[in-house]
This record gives sequence, structure tokens and C-alpha cells, in this order.
Amino acid sequence: MLTASSARTPTGDHDLQVFPMSAGAAAPSVVCLFVSVTLPVSRARVALRSGRPDDPPCIDPGLLSDPADPAALAEAEELARALAATPPLSDLVTRELRPDAPIAERTSTYHHPVGTSRMGPAGDPGAVVDHAGRVHGVARLRVVDASIMPSIPAANTNLPTMMVAERIASFMTSSEDA
Repeated sequence: MLTASSARTPTGDHDLQVFPMSAGAAAPSVVCLFVSVTLPVSRARVALRSGRPDDPPCIDPGLLSDPADPAALAEAEELARALAATPPLSDLVTRELRPDAPIAERTSTYHHPVGTSRMGPAGDPGAVVDHAGRVHGVARLRVVDASIMPSIPAANTNLPTMMVAERIASFMTSSEDA
């Protein structure tokens, strides 16, 4: 049985993902086990670079900036190692790539950011949109994507984003949301 103490949230939800992925066309017979902490404590920052609309924003992903995240990621790696050592997978595993490299050197994002235009009531200084995706203080403007999720779902964001879009579309087509 695979267990990890920090791999669960205080409510008992799983806080990690272990997934196999092909190395691609360059090495089609290579399969890697990737791990992810799905509910990280670290937070990214997005800020305007200037007042010019053609200047890209400043984005700091904040990866591993909270000490809880490297510890949770190390536990997730141990779970992946235990999984790789279990038959029949162990019969196929030949080696671990970069096992001695520091976690920070092996960490990246798999591009599921959320929360940069967080949903919340108008009085919340961190909220950008209301429950229907309407931007506070800007008439006829909505944001309808993963950026309005107030916190990261403990899953990939594709399905939750579709759910948000469907719900906001229902608000937009109802007579109650004029």
C-alpha cells in the first residue's frame, strides 16, 4: 500500500498526481512517471509591466516558494519510486533519470494556472469578477476561464474550466443576468 502524510489535504483529499507520459517521438519506447502536487501552497504573481497594453505582464510562477511544496513533492517522488518498483512495472523500468538532481532543477509547471482574476464579492480586495464572471467596476466585460477560480482544484483544470464556462454561459443567456 502506498501512503504519504503530506500527500493529503487536511480534509483527506489527495494532494498529488502520478502520471505516466511518453517521452515522445524522440524516444517512443521511453515512458516517464511524472509527479505533481496538485494543491500547492506556493503562489504565483502576475503584475502589469507598464500601462501599455502591448507590454507583456510580469509573471513569476512562484514554484516551490513555500517550504511545504518541496517536501510534498519529495514524498510524491517516493510514491512514484514505490510504484515503479512494483511488478509488472518494475520489469520494465531500467533507470531513474537525474535522481540526484535537486528538486528545484527537476521542477516545472504543466501549465494549469488559476486564480489570476479571482472570483469573489465586490468588497473583496483580491476579487476581480463576481459569480457570473462580470469584472467588478467594468460594464459589459466578463472573464470566463480558469483564471477566475479562487483556488486550484485538486485535478487538471480542463473539466473544471468547462464547467465554469457552461455555468457562466447559462447566466449570460438567462433573463436574470441582463
